[in-house]
Amino acid sequence: MLPPDRRPSPPRPALLASLLALLLGLAGLAAVPSASAASSTYLCTGYVACSKAGYPSGGYRTEGSKMWWRMYAGHNCTNYVAYRLVKSGASSERPWSGSGNATNWGVALSGLVDQTPRVGAVAWYKANGGWAGSSGHVAYVEEVVSATQILVSEDNWGGDFDWRVVTKGTNGWPDGFIHVNDTPLEVVSEPVVSGDVAVGETLSVDPGSYAEDADVSVRWFAAGTRIKGATALTFTPTVAQWKKRLSVRVVAKATGYARTVIDTDRTHGVRRGTIEVTTDPVVTGTAQVDQVLTTSLGRYSPAAAATKIAWYADGTRVRGESGRTLTVTPDLVDTRITAKVAASTEAYKVQRATTSETKDVAPGVIRLDDPFGLDGRAELGDALTVAPGTVSWPTDADVSYEWLRGQTTSNARSASSTDGSGVSEDSLTYTLGTRDVGKQVGVRVTVSRPGYTTEEFVLRSGSLTTTSSVLDLDATPRVRTREVRVKGTQRTRTVVNRKVVVNAGVEAPGRKVVNGAVRATLTLADGTQQVVEGTLEDGTVRLVLTNVPRGKQKIRVDYLGTKIVEASAAKVTVRVPRR
Repeated sequence: MLPPDRRPSPPRPALLASLLALLLGLAGLAAVPSASAASSTYLCTGYVACSKAGYPSGGYRTEGSKMWWRMYAGHNCTNYVAYRLVKSGASSERPWSGSGNATNWGVALSGLVDQTPRVGAVAWYKANGGWAGSSGHVAYVEEVVSATQILVSEDNWGGDFDWRVVTKGTNGWPDGFIHVNDTPLEVVSEPVVSGDVAVGETLSVDPGSYAEDADVSVRWFAAGTRIKGATALTFTPTVAQWKKRLSVRVVAKATGYARTVIDTDRTHGVRRGTIEVTTDPVVTGTAQVDQVLTTSLGRYSPAAAATKIAWYADGTRVRGESGRTLTVTPDLVDTRITAKVAASTEAYKVQRATTSETKDVAPGVIRLDDPFGLDGRAELGDALTVAPGTVSWPTDADVSYEWLRGQTTSNARSASSTDGSGVSEDSLTYTLGTRDVGKQVGVRVTVSRPGYTTEEFVLRSGSLTTTSSVLDLDATPRVRTREVRVKGTQRTRTVVNRKVVVNAGVEAPGRKVVNGAVRATLTLADGTQQVVEGTLEDGTVRLVLTNVPRGKQKIRVDYLGTKIVEASAAKVTVRVPRR
């Protein structure tokens, strides 16, 4: 077929009309519809009237002077439909060679013809049908009301532009529909995937919204490959999708429109999921040195493929302990123990679950198989000896001895070599000395080990016999006189100053030197007393009583005693001369 700009010289009018109809494509309809028009309802006729009624020509009123797909310009069904198809996005080149008459469209494009009307499709009429003339007819489907009713716009050779309603079952219904570039369903909002893109986390897709009520279906893809069975609006990635990028293909269908297919943007690669702790691990056992604590592993969703355990004391890692049990060691005393379980499985982040704290770790218990004892007699000069007991646990416990002197342990004082009694090097024996006289002597045995409760035992001897003091008194009175002159009188008197000097000595068995206080008491006939006290030096003391009355006098001398030597007393009688 020759293009219009290379047509031969025009023949006579009748032949010219036939030739133009063949080469350019002319509508088979007359300007005035035939009697069969009753099968269609006209909504408007003419560019102006239709535009005012809200039925536009899509711009053909001004663009119809051009040839589209090499069809005849002006009022012509084929040029109008070709214009509408090109403006909808179809190629500007006619998609076939040969006759452009309307009746040939369905033949040349037979692979695109079916009986389903869609917006933007070509309503095709064969030649000499109930509606079309000898050249056939084409119209543009504007709306699909239902499967049996459509609205078309058209232009007519030798006629005018119009819109009409066509009902199926009448001779106005097209012989077929050519789907060159059907109008897709208008997308108001694009579909979007939302949610945490991670294994085990549920994602959602908003399928978008459309200008018409549409049925939508979705398909989920991972790295461009369809995920079998994933056709819901939600999807939970599994290990199979780990690290892959996801997308969703949304297919929207509405009556009269070609299906609309939209692929969402791909997400980032699916991240590791989060393991859920469904049951926390728990530590059982007694928090005490030498006891064994045990931790459960807990439960997880999904189930953990592997677990690792770490033990902590007051939040500090206990080195070297990674099993389900922990033997409590002395260095953990007064701390609180926890266990952390790290659960892991493929494509999931490691989840760490921590047990609750135990009570403060209590010290361990020292165990004795045989008790300690104390041998020896409580006599001056004898030795007391500790009979060692047997410490069965811990085997490296420290045992120490402290010798005590006192009536009770509450006021006991440590005995030491400074007492003059001596303590053996191994501290197991102690020789009783004079300082121990009258006191209860014992030994405090201390069994200790860091991290264990210290055990103490006080072993006591009987009391030593008290040593009595012996007073050796030398009370030799000496009277000294001196003359005193008293002025104011004519007489002179001689005053005699009468003194008694008492030299007292104190001795005690087992003591080289006795110390302490000595008191001399002079009691007169009228009951009054004169008291003089002094302190022994090297076992002796000199006490002086003055102004002692004449005659025979009795003096009591008391040694007041110490913690070691008991008190003692002696009496002496002296005669004071009258001169």
